[in-house]
Amino acid sequence: MTQLAKIFLPVLFLVENVLSGCSDKWKTIVKTGKDGKEKSGSKRDLVNHLMVGDDIRFSLDNGLYFSSIQSAILTGDENICAQALFHISKSGYNNFQSDAYWSFLNVCTSGHVHMSRWSVGAHTDRGQTKTTYDITWYAR
Repeated sequence: MTQLAKIFLPVLFLVENVLSGCSDKWKTIVKTGKDGKEKSGSKRDLVNHLMVGDDIRFSLDNGLYFSSIQSAILTGDENICAQALFHISKSGYNNFQSDAYWSFLNVCTSGHVHMSRWSVGAHTDRGQTKTTYDITWYAR
């Protein structure tokens, strides 16, 4: 029985943690203003979620734009900067633009957002945007 428990319990733990990730609900962790100040929640809690490998998403301007992140870094001033990569421009919900471009975002809990745009199929710079947003960060 002990041998069976040694095999069964780790497998059960693995299955519970891997499979539960798909049905877990997104939780709001922290909301930051354009100035980077915490409006609610805690930047430190966001760091903790990143450290344990949770999925992280953000929304800009109270839901105007949502995305998941692919990587993140903790800056020296206790802010997090995250990359949201490989977004393609669209002209509507079901339509892509005829002259489409990729956009790559660097989003920080300081409120700063840097977007770089590049033509699809050509190495042509379509511009850079640097601005600040109210940002809501989620984890699951």
